[in-house]
Amino acid sequence: MDISWWQILLLTLYAGYQILDELEINSSAGSAVFADLYGGTPCNVAAKMLLSGSNFKLYTGMNMAMIIDYLNAALLDTKPDPIKGGTQGICDVNASLQKLDGEDE
Repeated sequence: MDISWWQILLLTLYAGYQILDELEINSSAGSAVFADLYGGTPCNVAAKMLLSGSNFKLYTGMNMAMIIDYLNAALLDTKPDPIKGGTQGICDVNASLQKLDGEDE
């Protein structure tokens, strides 16, 4: 099954409107929005809301470590640092395995 460019565009626009609806309902001071790519549809929709006066934090480059850091901070009532958590969660597993293999010899 081939997907045409216009179908992708339509789905992207639909996703953007769905995100916008959710943000209108859930955006409040202290909220955070995590988007996958800077310049992608979720980021652009949220950025437009920020420019229109909404009050929330917008982070891009989302990975699971960022989400865990943010949720842990909320549970522990501490200040979240999802950027630090996200960057610390990045690892070259091949290099780590080679170090471990070299230590075993």
